[in-house]
This record gives sequence, C-alpha cells and structure tokens, in this order.
Amino acid sequence: MKMRKLALYALLVSWAFVQFGCGKDDSPSNPDDGPTETFYNITQATINTDGFTAPGELSFWYSIDNGESYTIEKPEDLSKGDELWVKINNGEVDIYEEDFYFDWSGSSLVPADTESDLAKFVVKETDITLEATVTDKIELLVSNRNTGQFYVLDLSDGGLTPAFNITLNGNNVTDIRGMVYNYNNHKIYASLTEESVPSGGLLQVEPNVLTTQVINGNENNSWKGISDLVVTNDNTILATIGFGGGQNPALIEFEIDGSMSEPKLFSGDNIPCCGLGLSKGTNDEEYLIGDGFSAMVHKSNDSGEISETIELELVGFAEDADPANFFIKNLVQTSDSYYALCLEKIDNETQYTHIVKVDLENAQLVYLSGAFSTQYNALVQIPAYAF
Repeated sequence: MKMRKLALYALLVSWAFVQFGCGKDDSPSNPDDGPTETFYNITQATINTDGFTAPGELSFWYSIDNGESYTIEKPEDLSKGDELWVKINNGEVDIYEEDFYFDWSGSSLVPADTESDLAKFVVKETDITLEATVTDKIELLVSNRNTGQFYVLDLSDGGLTPAFNITLNGNNVTDIRGMVYNYNNHKIYASLTEESVPSGGLLQVEPNVLTTQVINGNENNSWKGISDLVVTNDNTILATIGFGGGQNPALIEFEIDGSMSEPKLFSGDNIPCCGLGLSKGTNDEEYLIGDGFSAMVHKSNDSGEISETIELELVGFAEDADPANFFIKNLVQTSDSYYALCLEKIDNETQYTHIVKVDLENAQLVYLSGAFSTQYNALVQIPAYAF
C-alpha cells in the first residue's frame, strides 16, 4: 500500500513540473518564439475623382492618435482595435462636407459615417483597402434684381439662403441678368440688363473674392441686354441678346477675354422673344431657348436656326394662369432635369417670379415654388467650392 502511494506521488510531481515549467508558447507548434501579435497594413488607397472639378490633387492624410497629428505616409503595422482616422487634402488645404459629397462605402472597413469628410475606422482582422469618392456639391442660385444679392435656392420649398454679392469697383453689382460658371478656368461670367452700368455689359467674376471686371462694356450699344449664358465645348461664352425695336433677338459668342463674334439672328418658323433663357440641349449640337410670347422652348443650333418649338402645358399653377404671360428668363440643365426662372407678367403692375421644372419629355412647365413679387434673375449652377 505504501509503495502505491509513493508511485502516485511521483506521478503527480512529474505532472506538476511539466505544467509549471512549460509556457503556452512552448508547445510543439511554437517551441522557440515568445508571444506573437498579428499586424495589419493599408494595401490599397484610392480616391475616385470623376465628379470632382476643383483645382488641386487629392490625397489621403492619416492619423492614429485620434486626430492629434496627420501624415501623408500610410501607417504600418496596425493592431486589431486601433483607430485609423483618414481625411482628404487637395495639396493645400483639407476639403470638407460643406463643399463636397464623400462616400467611403467602398472601403474594406466600414467607417462610423460613410458620408463624412473624416472617416474613422477601427482595425479588424484584415489588411485594409481604402476607397473614397469625392463629388462636387452643386448649388442652384438666383439673384435679386434690385439688390444684386445672390441666394442659394432650395428646390424643395423655394427657400432662399443668402450667399453673396459680387462687387465692381467696391460697389455691389445690381441688375444682373444671366450668369454661368466656367469649369475650364474656374471663373464666373455675369451679364447685365440695359438699365445697368455698363448697359448690357459682360463681367468676369473672381470666385471666392467675388470681385469683377468688365470684359465687354457694350460700348457701341450693339444690343439692349445679354439675357442668358452658357459655356460651349470650345470654352467660349454663348449668349442670347435682344435688340428691341421689333428686331429678332440673336445668339452671340464671346471669347473668355470678352471679344465677340457677329450676332447670329434667330431664324425659322418660330422666333423666340423676350424670355431668352439659354441652356445646352440634349446633344452637343443643340441649345434650348426660352420664350416670352408663351410658355414654350425652342431648339436651336449655335447659328440661331430654330428646328423645333415645344409648347409647354402649365402644371401646378393657378387654373386661370395664362401661358401667354410667361417669360422663360433663365434655363439651367442639371444632371437629371432642366430648371428655369419664369416671370409671369399679368400686367405692368402685377408680376411674379416662379421656380419651375421644364419637362421636355412630357412638354410641361411644372411649378415648384415662388410667386415672388420681387423679380429674380440669374438662375445659375455653381459648385460650392467656388464661393
């Protein structure tokens, strides 16, 4: 009996020695190394800039200390649970949600907010791929004809948020008729009514500072006013102009320095009048011209030859609204539709500005908002980064 107890004691001692003498990493599968940790790295970092038009070249900047410091160099050997913060810089400054849309959903990790300008990732058990899409935020604006104040237009309810005034020689510019943003040189071009100084002039506006210079002052009073503007594929400014006195209006082309071609009078079965909103059409050879005789839009080439006239049904207006009272003064083509500023001129004392959608497919002029008693002009698309 005593011998059996001694044998059992020896067995227990041997077992204890094995257990306390060997660590978990001394197993046959890891006989020599100490405790190990798996590290992760950024294997791919891509910025999609197809919808980005601002100056500069975009790059990722990284932080692993909760934003205390950032570096353009990718951090290495990240551990599970680490927080990785990533923002985007254009080579001079960081870019933000107020000017651009962001989408980080293509990344291998899901950030806390996939649409934020600052993506915050928590490292998991995988190497990391980062993918961000940056797209211009485009604003629609209108200008108060009397004060020159520009407002950001909310299409959903017609709300107007003050944005800016443009200045010439230190004074606010009023009586602005048309405006367009030129993505080729990042300048804004604005036209003036015949009541302005200079009468019917063409201005070039410096974005951000919003100061202007006159590039064509209509010195010979060649026209009464420049109605609306577009930038052509050849980087010229195409405009609609009126002469008054019963003369047909015309298209005119300006170089970006303000020098101009000979006006091309509209021709065809239906000649546009008075409204003269202008937009690119459904192809590179076509332009849309708004009318003032009635709620209709004309299709024209760049020589002013009218090929088709579309009469528009009024939708959403008062039942007694008369299409003959509508002047389509500005036309803007967005990514999905056409929008316009219309002046409804009931008589010399009663007139309203409306924000409308121009539905060419269904031949409709659709009321969105407005009925402003103050006259607004210069419906324009401008990327938010430009002002």
